[in-house]
Amino acid sequence: MHLSLSVSKSKLPLYLSYFGDGVSLALIQAFLPLYVYADLGETRLRVVALLLALPALGTFVASHLWGAVADRTGRLRPWLLVGLAGHILVLASLMVLHSAASVLAVAVVSSLLFAAIGPTLKTWVTLGSTQSVGQALSDVLRFQSWGWFAGSLGTGFLLDRAGLSLPAVALLAMLPALAALAASLAWLPDVRKPTSSAAHPPRVGGEKAPAPLLETLQDLYRARPLWPLFLTILAAVLANESFFAVLGVYFTQVVAGSRELMGFSLALATLLGALLYPLAGRFVDRHGPEKVLTAAAATYLAVYLAIASVRNPYVVAVAFGVPLYPVLITAAASVMTQRSLLAQRGGGLGIVDGLFALGLAGGSLLGGVLGDVLGLAAVPWASSLLAALAVGGSLWVRLAATSSAAAPPAPGAATGECGAEHAGFPGSAGADIRPLAGIAGPEAKESPVER
Repeated sequence: MHLSLSVSKSKLPLYLSYFGDGVSLALIQAFLPLYVYADLGETRLRVVALLLALPALGTFVASHLWGAVADRTGRLRPWLLVGLAGHILVLASLMVLHSAASVLAVAVVSSLLFAAIGPTLKTWVTLGSTQSVGQALSDVLRFQSWGWFAGSLGTGFLLDRAGLSLPAVALLAMLPALAALAASLAWLPDVRKPTSSAAHPPRVGGEKAPAPLLETLQDLYRARPLWPLFLTILAAVLANESFFAVLGVYFTQVVAGSRELMGFSLALATLLGALLYPLAGRFVDRHGPEKVLTAAAATYLAVYLAIASVRNPYVVAVAFGVPLYPVLITAAASVMTQRSLLAQRGGGLGIVDGLFALGLAGGSLLGGVLGDVLGLAAVPWASSLLAALAVGGSLWVRLAATSSAAAPPAPGAATGECGAEHAGFPGSAGADIRPLAGIAGPEAKESPVER
Protein backbone atom coordinates (compact mmCIF):
# COMPACT_ATOMS: atom_id res chain seq x y z
CA MET A 1 0.00 0.00 0.00
CA HIS A 2 1.09 3.56 -0.59
CA LEU A 3 2.24 5.58 2.37
CA SER A 4 0.42 8.73 3.43
CA LEU A 5 2.46 10.66 5.97
CA SER A 6 1.05 12.78 8.77
CA VAL A 7 3.20 15.92 8.74
CA SER A 8 3.34 16.48 12.49
CA LYS A 9 4.11 12.94 13.61
CA SER A 10 6.25 11.90 10.66
CA LYS A 11 8.60 14.88 10.80
CA LEU A 12 9.09 15.02 14.57
CA PRO A 13 11.32 11.89 14.69
CA LEU A 14 13.39 13.26 11.80
CA TYR A 15 13.83 16.66 13.45
CA LEU A 16 14.65 15.11 16.82
CA SER A 17 17.14 12.70 15.25
CA TYR A 18 19.17 15.40 13.56
CA PHE A 19 18.90 17.67 16.63
CA GLY A 20 20.21 14.87 18.84
CA ASP A 21 22.92 14.14 16.27
CA GLY A 22 24.07 17.76 16.46
CA VAL A 23 24.05 17.88 20.27
CA SER A 24 26.11 14.70 20.51
CA LEU A 25 28.60 15.72 17.80
CA ALA A 26 29.16 19.10 19.48
CA LEU A 27 30.13 17.38 22.71
CA ILE A 28 32.24 14.69 21.01
CA GLN A 29 34.12 16.92 18.57
CA ALA A 30 34.46 20.16 20.57
CA PHE A 31 34.78 19.04 24.20
CA LEU A 32 35.81 15.38 24.32
CA PRO A 33 39.43 16.02 23.14
CA LEU A 34 39.85 18.67 25.84
CA TYR A 35 38.39 16.28 28.45
CA VAL A 36 40.86 13.57 27.49
CA TYR A 37 43.74 16.07 27.59
CA ALA A 38 42.87 17.94 30.79
CA ASP A 39 40.91 15.45 32.90
CA LEU A 40 42.29 12.06 31.84
CA GLY A 41 45.88 13.31 31.62
CA GLU A 42 46.63 12.38 28.00
CA THR A 43 49.27 14.99 27.10
CA ARG A 44 50.31 13.51 23.73
CA LEU A 45 48.64 15.84 21.25
CA ARG A 46 48.80 13.30 18.45
CA VAL A 47 46.62 10.98 20.54
CA VAL A 48 44.19 13.79 21.28
CA ALA A 49 44.03 14.60 17.56
CA LEU A 50 43.07 10.99 16.86
CA LEU A 51 39.80 11.59 18.75
CA LEU A 52 38.70 13.67 15.77
CA ALA A 53 40.49 11.84 12.98
CA LEU A 54 39.67 8.18 13.70
CA PRO A 55 35.91 8.57 14.35
CA ALA A 56 35.73 10.69 11.19
CA LEU A 57 37.42 7.91 9.24
CA GLY A 58 34.97 5.46 10.80
CA THR A 59 32.09 7.64 9.65
CA PHE A 60 33.62 7.81 6.15
CA VAL A 61 33.62 4.02 5.82
CA ALA A 62 30.38 3.29 7.64
CA SER A 63 28.19 5.92 5.97
CA HIS A 64 28.94 4.24 2.63
CA LEU A 65 27.96 0.87 4.04
CA TRP A 66 24.78 2.04 5.78
CA GLY A 67 23.63 3.75 2.60
CA ALA A 68 24.27 0.53 0.67
CA VAL A 69 22.43 -1.50 3.33
CA ALA A 70 19.41 0.80 3.00
CA ASP A 71 19.48 0.35 -0.78
CA ARG A 72 19.94 -3.40 -0.51
CA THR A 73 17.13 -3.95 2.00
CA GLY A 74 14.82 -1.13 0.90
CA ARG A 75 14.31 -0.19 4.58
CA LEU A 76 15.22 2.98 6.45
CA ARG A 77 13.85 3.03 10.01
CA PRO A 78 15.98 0.16 11.42
CA TRP A 79 19.19 1.89 10.36
CA LEU A 80 18.11 5.23 11.83
CA LEU A 81 17.57 3.44 15.15
CA VAL A 82 21.07 1.94 14.88
CA GLY A 83 22.51 5.42 14.36
CA LEU A 84 20.73 6.87 17.39
CA ALA A 85 21.94 3.92 19.47
CA GLY A 86 25.50 4.84 18.48
CA HIS A 87 25.16 8.30 20.01
CA ILE A 88 23.58 6.89 23.16
CA LEU A 89 26.43 4.36 23.49
CA VAL A 90 29.26 6.88 23.38
CA LEU A 91 27.56 9.41 25.66
CA ALA A 92 26.54 6.83 28.27
CA SER A 93 29.94 5.12 28.29
CA LEU A 94 31.85 8.22 29.42
CA MET A 95 30.73 7.55 33.01
CA VAL A 96 32.77 4.33 33.10
CA LEU A 97 35.74 5.13 30.82
CA HIS A 98 38.86 6.43 32.53
CA SER A 99 41.62 6.25 29.90
CA ALA A 100 42.27 7.90 26.57
CA ALA A 101 42.54 4.52 24.84
CA SER A 102 39.13 3.35 26.05
CA VAL A 103 37.46 6.64 25.13
CA LEU A 104 39.04 6.49 21.67
CA ALA A 105 37.95 2.88 21.15
CA VAL A 106 34.32 3.58 22.09
CA ALA A 107 34.27 6.77 19.99
CA VAL A 108 35.41 4.82 16.93
CA VAL A 109 32.91 1.98 17.46
CA SER A 110 30.10 4.49 18.04
CA SER A 111 31.02 6.39 14.88
CA LEU A 112 30.47 3.20 12.90
CA LEU A 113 26.91 3.19 14.23
CA PHE A 114 25.86 6.85 14.20
CA ALA A 115 27.17 7.15 10.62
CA ALA A 116 23.83 5.55 9.66
CA ILE A 117 21.89 8.70 10.56
CA GLY A 118 23.02 10.93 7.68
CA PRO A 119 22.27 8.76 4.62
CA THR A 120 19.10 7.37 6.22
CA LEU A 121 17.55 10.74 7.07
CA LYS A 122 18.52 12.36 3.79
CA THR A 123 17.09 9.46 1.83
CA TRP A 124 13.90 9.54 3.89
CA VAL A 125 13.16 13.23 3.38
CA THR A 126 13.83 13.11 -0.35
CA LEU A 127 11.45 10.17 -0.65
CA GLY A 128 8.62 11.30 1.55
CA SER A 129 8.39 15.06 1.06
CA THR A 130 6.19 16.94 -1.39
CA GLN A 131 8.74 19.77 -1.32
CA SER A 132 11.45 20.17 -3.91
CA VAL A 133 14.83 18.57 -3.22
CA GLY A 134 16.68 21.56 -1.77
CA GLN A 135 13.84 22.58 0.53
CA ALA A 136 13.26 19.02 1.73
CA LEU A 137 16.94 18.58 2.64
CA SER A 138 17.39 22.00 4.25
CA ASP A 139 14.17 21.56 6.24
CA VAL A 140 15.66 18.68 8.23
CA LEU A 141 19.39 19.55 8.04
CA ARG A 142 18.86 22.83 9.92
CA PHE A 143 18.02 20.85 13.05
CA GLN A 144 21.54 19.42 13.11
CA SER A 145 22.85 22.99 13.26
CA TRP A 146 20.40 23.85 16.01
CA GLY A 147 21.59 20.76 17.86
CA TRP A 148 25.23 21.75 17.45
CA PHE A 149 24.41 25.28 18.65
CA ALA A 150 22.55 24.00 21.72
CA GLY A 151 25.17 21.33 22.40
CA SER A 152 28.15 23.67 22.21
CA LEU A 153 26.62 26.48 24.30
CA GLY A 154 24.92 24.11 26.72
CA THR A 155 27.99 21.97 27.31
CA GLY A 156 30.20 25.01 27.89
CA PHE A 157 27.68 26.51 30.32
CA LEU A 158 27.21 23.31 32.30
CA LEU A 159 30.96 22.73 32.55
CA ASP A 160 31.99 26.25 33.51
CA ARG A 161 28.94 27.70 35.24
CA ALA A 162 27.25 24.67 36.77
CA GLY A 163 30.49 22.83 37.55
CA LEU A 164 29.36 19.51 36.11
CA SER A 165 31.83 16.95 34.78
CA LEU A 166 31.79 16.06 31.09
CA PRO A 167 30.41 12.54 31.76
CA ALA A 168 27.51 14.12 33.68
CA VAL A 169 26.85 16.57 30.87
CA ALA A 170 26.97 13.65 28.41
CA LEU A 171 24.08 11.97 30.25
CA LEU A 172 21.99 15.12 29.71
CA ALA A 173 23.13 15.26 26.08
CA MET A 174 21.65 11.77 25.60
CA LEU A 175 18.11 13.07 26.15
CA PRO A 176 17.49 14.32 22.58
CA ALA A 177 18.76 11.03 21.12
CA LEU A 178 16.55 9.05 23.53
CA ALA A 179 13.55 11.23 22.62
CA ALA A 180 14.30 10.69 18.91
CA LEU A 181 14.55 6.93 19.47
CA ALA A 182 11.18 6.85 21.25
CA ALA A 183 9.51 9.08 18.63
CA SER A 184 10.89 6.96 15.78
CA LEU A 185 9.56 3.76 17.34
CA ALA A 186 6.18 5.37 17.96
CA TRP A 187 5.51 7.41 14.84
CA LEU A 188 7.99 6.70 12.06
CA PRO A 189 6.56 4.15 9.58
CA ASP A 190 8.81 1.32 8.46
CA VAL A 191 8.51 2.21 4.78
CA ARG A 192 9.90 0.27 1.85
CA LYS A 193 11.76 1.91 -0.98
CA PRO A 194 12.99 0.32 -4.24
CA THR A 195 15.96 -1.92 -3.52
CA SER A 196 19.28 -1.77 -5.31
CA SER A 197 18.27 -4.81 -7.38
CA ALA A 198 15.92 -2.43 -9.25
CA ALA A 199 18.97 -0.71 -10.74
CA HIS A 200 20.34 -3.89 -12.32
CA PRO A 201 19.19 -5.94 -15.29
CA PRO A 202 17.15 -9.13 -14.79
CA ARG A 203 18.63 -12.57 -15.05
CA VAL A 204 17.82 -14.86 -17.94
CA GLY A 205 14.16 -15.69 -17.53
CA GLY A 206 13.23 -12.26 -16.17
CA GLU A 207 14.05 -12.72 -12.49
CA LYS A 208 15.64 -9.72 -10.79
CA ALA A 209 19.14 -10.45 -9.55
CA PRO A 210 19.71 -9.11 -6.01
CA ALA A 211 22.58 -6.66 -6.15
CA PRO A 212 25.54 -7.41 -3.89
CA LEU A 213 25.81 -4.99 -0.98
CA LEU A 214 28.71 -3.00 -2.41
CA GLU A 215 27.66 -3.08 -6.06
CA THR A 216 25.65 0.14 -5.83
CA LEU A 217 28.66 1.95 -4.37
CA GLN A 218 30.88 0.54 -7.11
CA ASP A 219 28.44 1.73 -9.77
CA LEU A 220 28.38 5.23 -8.29
CA TYR A 221 32.14 5.49 -7.88
CA ARG A 222 32.68 4.22 -11.43
CA ALA A 223 30.30 6.84 -12.86
CA ARG A 224 32.80 9.39 -14.21
CA PRO A 225 30.25 12.24 -14.33
CA LEU A 226 30.09 12.04 -10.51
CA TRP A 227 33.84 12.34 -10.04
CA PRO A 228 33.84 16.17 -10.15
CA LEU A 229 31.22 16.19 -7.37
CA PHE A 230 33.43 13.95 -5.22
CA LEU A 231 36.42 16.21 -5.92
CA THR A 232 34.50 19.37 -5.06
CA ILE A 233 33.20 18.04 -1.75
CA LEU A 234 36.56 16.68 -0.63
CA ALA A 235 38.56 19.76 -1.63
CA ALA A 236 36.11 22.20 0.00
CA VAL A 237 35.92 20.26 3.27
CA LEU A 238 39.70 19.78 3.39
CA ALA A 239 40.11 23.54 2.91
CA ASN A 240 37.79 24.32 5.80
CA GLU A 241 38.86 21.62 8.23
CA SER A 242 42.61 22.09 7.78
CA PHE A 243 42.28 25.67 8.99
CA PHE A 244 39.70 24.81 11.66
CA ALA A 245 42.18 22.30 13.13
CA VAL A 246 44.58 25.13 14.01
CA LEU A 247 42.01 27.93 14.40
CA GLY A 248 42.48 28.41 18.15
CA VAL A 249 46.26 28.63 17.99
CA TYR A 250 46.22 30.73 14.78
CA PHE A 251 43.65 33.13 16.21
CA THR A 252 45.45 33.72 19.50
CA GLN A 253 49.10 33.47 18.37
CA VAL A 254 49.27 34.70 14.76
CA VAL A 255 46.64 37.46 14.72
CA ALA A 256 46.59 38.08 18.50
CA GLY A 257 42.84 37.67 18.88
CA SER A 258 40.97 36.85 22.06
CA ARG A 259 39.29 33.55 22.85
CA GLU A 260 36.09 35.47 23.52
CA LEU A 261 36.09 36.91 19.99
CA MET A 262 36.84 33.49 18.52
CA GLY A 263 34.03 31.89 20.51
CA PHE A 264 31.62 34.60 19.41
CA SER A 265 32.59 34.00 15.77
CA LEU A 266 31.96 30.25 16.03
CA ALA A 267 28.65 30.66 17.87
CA LEU A 268 27.47 33.25 15.37
CA ALA A 269 28.44 31.04 12.43
CA THR A 270 26.46 28.14 13.90
CA LEU A 271 23.42 30.31 14.60
CA LEU A 272 23.48 31.91 11.15
CA GLY A 273 23.94 28.47 9.60
CA ALA A 274 20.80 27.16 11.29
CA LEU A 275 18.85 30.20 10.13
CA LEU A 276 20.29 30.00 6.62
CA TYR A 277 19.18 26.43 5.83
CA PRO A 278 15.68 27.29 4.54
CA LEU A 279 17.14 30.04 2.35
CA ALA A 280 19.85 27.65 1.10
CA GLY A 281 17.19 25.14 0.09
CA ARG A 282 15.19 27.71 -1.85
CA PHE A 283 18.36 29.04 -3.45
CA VAL A 284 19.33 25.54 -4.60
CA ASP A 285 15.89 24.90 -6.05
CA ARG A 286 15.68 28.26 -7.81
CA HIS A 287 19.17 28.44 -9.33
CA GLY A 288 20.11 24.75 -9.49
CA PRO A 289 22.44 22.85 -7.13
CA GLU A 290 25.37 22.97 -9.57
CA LYS A 291 25.45 26.79 -9.65
CA VAL A 292 25.05 27.01 -5.88
CA LEU A 293 27.90 24.52 -5.41
CA THR A 294 30.15 26.80 -7.48
CA ALA A 295 29.06 29.83 -5.45
CA ALA A 296 29.87 28.05 -2.18
CA ALA A 297 33.31 26.94 -3.39
CA ALA A 298 34.10 30.45 -4.69
CA THR A 299 33.10 31.96 -1.34
CA TYR A 300 35.38 29.51 0.48
CA LEU A 301 38.19 30.72 -1.77
CA ALA A 302 37.43 34.38 -0.98
CA VAL A 303 37.27 33.63 2.76
CA TYR A 304 40.67 31.95 2.95
CA LEU A 305 42.36 34.47 0.69
CA ALA A 306 41.11 37.20 3.05
CA ILE A 307 42.32 35.32 6.13
CA ALA A 308 45.73 34.62 4.59
CA SER A 309 46.23 38.13 3.22
CA VAL A 310 44.91 40.28 6.06
CA ARG A 311 46.24 39.20 9.44
CA ASN A 312 43.63 40.87 11.59
CA PRO A 313 41.56 39.10 14.26
CA TYR A 314 38.34 40.84 13.23
CA VAL A 315 38.85 39.89 9.59
CA VAL A 316 39.43 36.26 10.63
CA ALA A 317 36.40 36.33 12.95
CA VAL A 318 34.09 37.75 10.28
CA ALA A 319 35.44 35.61 7.43
CA PHE A 320 35.40 32.32 9.34
CA GLY A 321 31.96 33.19 10.69
CA VAL A 322 30.42 33.10 7.19
CA PRO A 323 27.99 30.11 7.34
CA LEU A 324 28.96 28.22 4.19
CA TYR A 325 28.43 24.64 5.40
CA PRO A 326 24.60 24.71 4.97
CA VAL A 327 24.96 25.87 1.38
CA LEU A 328 27.65 23.31 0.57
CA ILE A 329 25.92 20.26 2.08
CA THR A 330 22.50 21.17 0.67
CA ALA A 331 23.88 21.72 -2.84
CA ALA A 332 26.07 18.59 -2.78
CA ALA A 333 23.28 16.33 -1.48
CA SER A 334 20.86 17.82 -4.02
CA VAL A 335 23.24 17.08 -6.91
CA MET A 336 23.58 13.47 -5.77
CA THR A 337 19.83 13.12 -5.22
CA GLN A 338 19.03 14.40 -8.69
CA ARG A 339 21.78 12.46 -10.46
CA SER A 340 21.27 8.95 -9.10
CA LEU A 341 18.45 6.46 -9.26
CA LEU A 342 15.96 6.22 -6.43
CA ALA A 343 17.13 2.66 -5.79
CA GLN A 344 20.71 3.98 -5.37
CA ARG A 345 19.88 7.02 -3.27
CA GLY A 346 20.96 5.67 0.09
CA GLY A 347 24.36 4.69 -1.27
CA GLY A 348 24.77 7.99 -3.07
CA LEU A 349 23.96 10.09 -0.02
CA GLY A 350 26.16 7.79 2.07
CA ILE A 351 29.05 8.67 -0.24
CA VAL A 352 28.32 12.38 0.23
CA ASP A 353 28.34 12.03 4.03
CA GLY A 354 31.43 9.84 3.85
CA LEU A 355 33.37 12.41 1.84
CA PHE A 356 32.50 15.12 4.36
CA ALA A 357 33.81 12.85 7.13
CA LEU A 358 36.96 12.03 5.16
CA GLY A 359 37.55 15.75 4.67
CA LEU A 360 37.22 16.26 8.42
CA ALA A 361 39.74 13.53 9.17
CA GLY A 362 42.20 14.52 6.45
CA GLY A 363 41.85 18.23 7.11
CA SER A 364 42.54 17.83 10.83
CA LEU A 365 45.77 15.96 10.09
CA LEU A 366 46.75 18.23 7.20
CA GLY A 367 46.37 21.42 9.22
CA GLY A 368 48.53 20.09 12.04
CA VAL A 369 51.26 18.83 9.71
CA LEU A 370 51.38 22.06 7.72
CA GLY A 371 51.48 24.11 10.92
CA ASP A 372 54.39 22.06 12.26
CA VAL A 373 56.39 21.95 9.03
CA LEU A 374 55.70 25.30 7.33
CA GLY A 375 54.31 27.41 10.17
CA LEU A 376 50.76 28.42 11.00
CA ALA A 377 50.76 31.29 8.49
CA ALA A 378 50.95 28.73 5.66
CA VAL A 379 47.71 26.97 6.61
CA PRO A 380 45.20 29.54 5.23
CA TRP A 381 47.20 29.72 1.99
CA ALA A 382 46.94 25.94 1.68
CA SER A 383 43.19 26.24 2.37
CA SER A 384 43.01 28.80 -0.44
CA LEU A 385 44.63 26.38 -2.88
CA LEU A 386 42.22 23.62 -1.87
CA ALA A 387 39.27 26.00 -2.23
CA ALA A 388 40.49 26.91 -5.73
CA LEU A 389 40.54 23.19 -6.54
CA ALA A 390 36.94 22.99 -5.26
CA VAL A 391 35.95 25.85 -7.58
CA GLY A 392 37.44 23.97 -10.53
CA GLY A 393 35.65 20.79 -9.49
CA SER A 394 32.31 22.61 -9.19
CA LEU A 395 32.67 24.03 -12.69
CA TRP A 396 33.32 20.47 -13.86
CA VAL A 397 30.11 19.41 -12.08
CA ARG A 398 28.19 22.01 -14.09
CA LEU A 399 29.78 20.80 -17.32
CA ALA A 400 28.77 17.21 -16.52
CA ALA A 401 25.21 18.36 -15.74
CA THR A 402 25.01 20.21 -19.07
CA SER A 403 26.18 17.11 -20.94
CA SER A 404 23.62 14.97 -19.10
CA ALA A 405 20.77 17.40 -19.87
CA ALA A 406 21.46 17.01 -23.59
CA ALA A 407 21.05 13.22 -23.38
CA PRO A 408 17.68 11.43 -23.45
CA PRO A 409 16.29 10.34 -20.06
CA ALA A 410 17.82 7.10 -18.78
CA PRO A 411 15.45 4.22 -18.06
CA GLY A 412 14.18 4.64 -14.54
CA ALA A 413 15.08 8.34 -14.29
CA ALA A 414 13.28 9.86 -11.34
CA THR A 415 10.85 12.64 -12.12
CA GLY A 416 8.89 14.94 -9.90
CA GLU A 417 9.95 16.69 -6.76
CA CYS A 418 12.15 14.61 -4.48
CA GLY A 419 11.28 11.58 -6.57
CA ALA A 420 7.82 11.65 -5.04
CA GLU A 421 6.13 10.50 -8.22
CA HIS A 422 8.14 7.28 -8.33
CA ALA A 423 8.16 6.78 -4.61
CA GLY A 424 4.41 6.46 -4.20
CA PHE A 425 4.29 9.63 -2.09
CA PRO A 426 1.93 12.44 -3.00
CA GLY A 427 3.84 15.13 -4.86
CA SER A 428 3.55 17.53 -7.72
CA ALA A 429 5.34 17.07 -11.01
CA GLY A 430 8.57 18.96 -11.44
CA ALA A 431 11.45 19.14 -13.84
CA ASP A 432 12.80 15.95 -15.32
CA ILE A 433 15.62 14.66 -13.15
CA ARG A 434 18.02 12.46 -15.09
CA PRO A 435 20.63 10.20 -13.57
CA LEU A 436 24.03 10.80 -15.10
CA ALA A 437 25.16 8.35 -17.73
CA GLY A 438 27.07 5.39 -16.39
CA ILE A 439 25.10 4.99 -13.17
CA ALA A 440 21.93 3.16 -14.07
CA GLY A 441 21.81 -0.41 -15.32
CA PRO A 442 20.41 -0.94 -18.80
CA GLU A 443 17.05 -2.19 -17.56
CA ALA A 444 16.86 0.02 -14.47
CA LYS A 445 13.47 1.22 -13.40
CA GLU A 446 11.91 2.53 -10.24
CA SER A 447 9.14 0.93 -8.26
CA PRO A 448 6.76 2.49 -5.73
CA VAL A 449 7.64 2.77 -2.07
CA GLU A 450 5.40 0.40 -0.22
CA ARG A 451 4.76 -0.39 3.37
